[in-house]
Amino acid sequence: MEFLLKYTSKYTNKKVSGAQLIVEKVCEHAATKKHISLKDRFWSEPEWKSFFKLQILQANALLKTYSVNAILMALEDNRLLSLYSLRAPWLEPIIIEKQRELDKNAALCYNLETDNVDNKPKEQFKTKQNLVDKLNG
Repeated sequence: MEFLLKYTSKYTNKKVSGAQLIVEKVCEHAATKKHISLKDRFWSEPEWKSFFKLQILQANALLKTYSVNAILMALEDNRLLSLYSLRAPWLEPIIIEKQRELDKNAALCYNLETDNVDNKPKEQFKTKQNLVDKLNG
């Protein structure tokens, strides 16, 4: 349940959801394109309020399929530096690529952890032979 994790926002001193963190990043891209800077709690300003709400909906839709980290990695990708909407058609293929990278790295880490575990079978507990076992043997 990754949506329950809390992340630190650059625009408030509170913790925020993964969806909000993603939308903050998209709004940063949009603000850069408009040559403006974002203020604290910018999403409550009339200029950003409706855009922020629409992007939150799209972020939550993406989070049903992809991880927060994969989406954030995609937003940091050089191919998406001018992205200013999570509805862009060229966004999802890059998120898929980043999700595969994360999944592959997670699988490698899991394999390394399981390879380090001692897989030798335990020795059987040896019991002393009693008189009946000696006669049978």
